[in-house]
Amino acid sequence: MQLISIFAGIFAFLALPLSFDQRIYLLVLFSALPVSLKLYLDNSNLRRKEDEFTTFLRDLTLNIRTGMSITKAIEVTAKGNYRALRRDLESLMKNLHLGMPVERAFEIFGKEQKTGNIKRSVSVISIASRSGGRIGEVLSLLTSELLRVRANRAEMEASLHVYTASLYVIYFTFLGIVILSLTKLLPAMASADIKVDLPYYTQLLFRSSMIIAVFSGLIAGKMGHGSIYKGSIHALVMSLICFISFFVLQF
Repeated sequence: MQLISIFAGIFAFLALPLSFDQRIYLLVLFSALPVSLKLYLDNSNLRRKEDEFTTFLRDLTLNIRTGMSITKAIEVTAKGNYRALRRDLESLMKNLHLGMPVERAFEIFGKEQKTGNIKRSVSVISIASRSGGRIGEVLSLLTSELLRVRANRAEMEASLHVYTASLYVIYFTFLGIVILSLTKLLPAMASADIKVDLPYYTQLLFRSSMIIAVFSGLIAGKMGHGSIYKGSIHALVMSLICFISFFVLQF
């Protein structure tokens, strides 16, 4: 996919009637798009894993309360609809079926994860299981805490979406002013015998708009999703709209 994007960028660079800055942008866009999408999807997958792990612990706690052993409860719970965690749970069950102790199987499960919440939760489960504590009560407390964290995070993200939308509105307002300046103000100044280097100002405003688009997108991702990786998608969207706007102005 990376090579296809690069070749598409090279084709656009050579074939389309673009300025030098626009050609460079297309090369960067097609080169960065696969990487940005991968980072975005990987980050989204980690979030889904965290949510599914919380649900898994909740269901596991309920099964243990029915009187199942910890191993049997894990086996029954792992059959649930956990898409992001499917392979990890299958690996966990495989280790348990091979006779591995629960705490050791969870330790291996935790080492394969990339999110802090899951690693910390698995560490608590392993310690509780190894010490012979009442695993059901530990899981219940742990699940309650994870559910609280998830609810707080969802509430915070919902409130921050307003700021993300505000950044889009601010950027589009800026871009609208830039376009009006290039289509109305500067031509009017030129017609009034005021010396105006329109190509120079077009290039200057294009570069300025691109820089603002990239950083506004990154800030939007950080504020709205807590991740600069997701901000890369916002940056690509804003910069692409900027590119299309200036491309249309050529005709």
